[in-house]
Amino acid sequence: MWNKIFLTTLAIFATILAFFMYYAWSWLRSIGNPADAYQGFEFWSALGWAGLWIATLILLLNANLVFAKTERPWAFWATFGFFAFFITVKFFWLGAAAVDFQRAHQIDPGSAILGPFLAVFICIGFAGVVFANHYVAERSRLKIYPPEPTFEDPDNDVIEK
Repeated sequence: MWNKIFLTTLAIFATILAFFMYYAWSWLRSIGNPADAYQGFEFWSALGWAGLWIATLILLLNANLVFAKTERPWAFWATFGFFAFFITVKFFWLGAAAVDFQRAHQIDPGSAILGPFLAVFICIGFAGVVFANHYVAERSRLKIYPPEPTFEDPDNDVIEK
């Protein structure tokens, strides 16, 4: 049941974020005033950025529940995959589209070229967060539910002559 809840939550958030990313990109294809189109892009891109962090936090909490109930860490790494995918989309696809739009309409792109480097560092940092979360969850589970001790039969250790 917990696996299905996690997967459903993952699918819902992926759909919502895909909409935000696509709608932000569609503003760059607007035929209106370029400055207004870029403002629309920035609004929807920022909304997608905030949504990504909120969705990732909720998925990570959900992954902890899945791990606590099933003792399998796959949900942690599915959350990381979700995060890494949407970070890549935002900084590589949307970022490149925004820079192309800015250059085509003589708008200063600023430091948008640093986006892919930032994406790599964010992904590496979040991988560390997921790994640390998995480590803490595993240690907490072992403290709450310690493994049953195994007792050896002392009679088997005696060597008779």
